[in-house]
Amino acid sequence: MTLAFLTGYRPAIFGLAAAGGPEPHCTSCGGAVGIFLGHATDWQHFRTGAADGGLAEVYDTDHAPAIGWRHTPLATTALATTAR
Repeated sequence: MTLAFLTGYRPAIFGLAAAGGPEPHCTSCGGAVGIFLGHATDWQHFRTGAADGGLAEVYDTDHAPAIGWRHTPLATTALATTAR
């Protein structure tokens, strides 16, 4: 439950907690998704911006999130470097 909370409340912190692990994304559009307990208990699309300190902005789309998991480019690079 704690990681689900961090995913929605502070995605950047969750990224640190799950370093090297996969992150959720929408397989329909490729957008970032998370569970934001302040909005609902289901998956929501969100975006972050450098100008707002990395805070998450939940936004509506024309589709429900189709959840998939992917490794971030940084995590993929780290995994490739470790394998050498």
